[in-house]
Amino acid sequence: MRRDHRRRDLPGWAPVALLVLAVLTVVVGFIAARQGADTRDQNRRLDEILSVVTEQRDTAADTALDLAAIIRGACEAGTIPGQYAAACERAAQVQADPVPGARGPVGPRGAMGPAGATGPTGPVGPRGPAGPQGRPGLDGCDAGTARDPDTQACTPAPTPDGQG
Repeated sequence: MRRDHRRRDLPGWAPVALLVLAVLTVVVGFIAARQGADTRDQNRRLDEILSVVTEQRDTAADTALDLAAIIRGACEAGTIPGQYAAACERAAQVQADPVPGARGPVGPRGAMGPAGATGPTGPVGPRGPAGPQGRPGLDGCDAGTARDPDTQACTPAPTPDGQG
């Protein structure tokens, strides 16, 4: 028994498919590498911003502590009048906690406020178009006669004494 060792040829579309697959692999790899670089750049910028914000926060806290110490010292020395006792209390609070905590969640929406005052009357607008022609009126009655409301006929007008 002898086996037939003929070479099988690949279909005509197989080399094209392999080439397309190779190109797609290279493109996807390039896109992934680019996104990785962009992400690293963004993270570096965020770290720089965080560093600056932290430095500003620490500077503000140091300034608040210095001012609170000055105010509290003046309060204890009695050089600040009693009407400013709230400033002395606030200075003690700042010395205890110079950097406020994180902002809390947004609270519920408040009630709607009252309506504002009515504004001034605006200018008169332009004149509108003329309306359609009305129905023709009734013929007039002669002097000394009046129109009967029921029959719409002209009848002798009543006299001032009510006699008609």
